[in-house]
Amino acid sequence: MFQRIRDLAPRRKNAPSFAACLHGLAADLCANLPDGFFEREADTNGLLLLLDGLDEATDAQTRYNLTQEIDSYADSLPEWSAMIVTSRPFDYEKRRLDAQTFAHFDLCEFDDPEIERFVRRWSSAHAESEEAAKTSAEKLLAALEARKNLRELARNALRLAMVIRVHFGHGQLPENRLELYDKCADTLLDKWHEPAGLGPSSADVELKRQFLASLAFQLQSEDAGAGMRQQGQALRVERGELEHKLAAFLAEQDAKHISPKAVIDRLYKRDALLVHEGGDWFAFVHRSFQEYFAARQIATKLAPAEIEALLEADAPGWRETLCLAVASVQHEGTRNRLLLRLLEWNRPIFAREALETIKERRTPPWLRSLIRLLARYYNWTDRDLTARACAELCAGRQKEVMAVLWALFDRERRDGRSLASAVELAEELAARGIGEAASLLGAFLAEAKGLPERMVTVDGARIDAYLVTNAEFERMIPAHRSKRNHYSNQDDQPVNDVNWWEAKLYAQWRGCQLPPDSLWERAACGDPKDPRVKNKYPWGPEWVKGEANTEEAGVGATSPVGKFEGDKSKFGCYDMAGNVIEWTGDVDKDGDPWVRGGSWLDYGDLAACVRRRIYEPSFRFYYLGFRCARTESVTLFPLDS
Repeated sequence: MFQRIRDLAPRRKNAPSFAACLHGLAADLCANLPDGFFEREADTNGLLLLLDGLDEATDAQTRYNLTQEIDSYADSLPEWSAMIVTSRPFDYEKRRLDAQTFAHFDLCEFDDPEIERFVRRWSSAHAESEEAAKTSAEKLLAALEARKNLRELARNALRLAMVIRVHFGHGQLPENRLELYDKCADTLLDKWHEPAGLGPSSADVELKRQFLASLAFQLQSEDAGAGMRQQGQALRVERGELEHKLAAFLAEQDAKHISPKAVIDRLYKRDALLVHEGGDWFAFVHRSFQEYFAARQIATKLAPAEIEALLEADAPGWRETLCLAVASVQHEGTRNRLLLRLLEWNRPIFAREALETIKERRTPPWLRSLIRLLARYYNWTDRDLTARACAELCAGRQKEVMAVLWALFDRERRDGRSLASAVELAEELAARGIGEAASLLGAFLAEAKGLPERMVTVDGARIDAYLVTNAEFERMIPAHRSKRNHYSNQDDQPVNDVNWWEAKLYAQWRGCQLPPDSLWERAACGDPKDPRVKNKYPWGPEWVKGEANTEEAGVGATSPVGKFEGDKSKFGCYDMAGNVIEWTGDVDKDGDPWVRGGSWLDYGDLAACVRRRIYEPSFRFYYLGFRCARTESVTLFPLDS
């Protein structure tokens, strides 16, 4: 028998015993239920009683009384009967069921198969037909699979039920997570009580929404929560302080007649947006709702300059809140200006995250294209987008676009990934006759003049004898110095953690290119005296321990370039077997580049010069670097042609 305790509690007051109360509730569902049904079933066939929601009993005393009666009734059942009682955590520790009678379990978050099972069963129970249930479930599961942040939200049963209700009611999930949070908040604040048969709240939906926004922003702003913010946890507030904050808010809203205690009880007992964490501590039911409500406060109550200051500060633990806040700003001009400021601060990934949270039609195509272009080399998104297409969309927006490019070219702000795209766009604009873009490019390229080159000749081509070092790369990207890691932290060690586009940018900044795959192999294992020779290692056909900086050498990090004299090819190129794996300039049919050589982390069998591997171009690893080559005159980034 399944019974909701919120329905059982009022009936219990008028029933002579707990068993009689259960009998009466069952009789409502089954007419002419024989007297003594429960006693006989318990003694013969056994009973399975499912009592849901002990926390939904109306007050603490009622919950206490029911706990005592459930304990007593459970003791009276024979061993072949069973009772399952559920409760949310709030208040339960004070009124726990007897551990001698009941085993206690905490409900864990759902894993992927459990989410799928929940969705399919919910759909089957509520859809008009099995075919409709299957279609609805498949559609929702596909949406959850495609949206990682939403899937994490759905690992909690309550939140998953909300997501399903939103999906079931609209036939699909909203196109972005901001709209989803809006719908979920509406469901909890305005609709959640309806199926439970609860009356309206003492505070209307908008008043509660505004208070939650104010509360979330205050919690986010408190220094005491900085550690929890960084760990991605919901912030806690003590009950007395919570009531004080609510009383102050109600006074500001000229709503002193509303009881703070009643509103707080509603928010965690019924609306389920706050959770009681034991003792006198409360928090938002999930970190994501705290961030959503704080974002609403920022977008609706703060001046544009204040929002900009929060964005520029970029405090730990604020990223999702600020992302949602930018998307929530209603004034299009203000919102677009904030997105441009993020680009000028060299934070295109943040701008893209905010962009994906805004309805597409609310952002002009030129700005969407600019953000996508400048973010694409961080994780190789938008492969179909070219600098040429972006330049066409940005026609007439020279002032805004050039302001962004000047900021990205600034030596102290540079990031190789966004700079690579910025150079491409500047080239396109220069080709269209925009002199400011041409000047910007000219100044950038002039920085490389006078750099010493240590190249060797290989069959008429030229290739670096040494890997590009930290000091050399930082002539172009000074900020890289602060990002050095303990695997390569000296000036003369090879630069690492550089993706393919950053390596290409540096090579072409020097007037070079990344070595073609065939040139790299010839330089590594060929012989200038005999073009037919192709050794397995730079020094010859057999592995020799200690000749190169590989795992066997025991260095455990990169070494200064050229330190391993044995790892020198017949053409005079150092570190072709060890130190770091190297990007080449060639790609496979899918556009992914080939890498060559071994690293300090590889064993000798992986350091063979004839071995080739493919990496995604956005990869940045602590064992991956590059060298430059010059086979012909090159122009900056012909990728778009």
